[in-house]
Amino acid sequence: MKEQIIDNRYKDYADLPLLLGANDLIHILGLSRTNIYYLLRANNFPTITIGKRKMVRKDKFIEWLDKQEA
Repeated sequence: MKEQIIDNRYKDYADLPLLLGANDLIHILGLSRTNIYYLLRANNFPTITIGKRKMVRKDKFIEWLDKQEA
């Protein structure tokens, strides 16, 4: 199956959806799908599970980014 290419719709934090899925994180972080799934399973990454999907809230993702920078 061919990966979906995501356009440049996110220009600022305000443009991000409330919940970020794997495809959003691929676009935002520029990481491979494999690395994003490792990240979503990491203990220090603030994921929530909805059904079988792992997602992260926008505000928790931004907090996590700030902590990575420190």
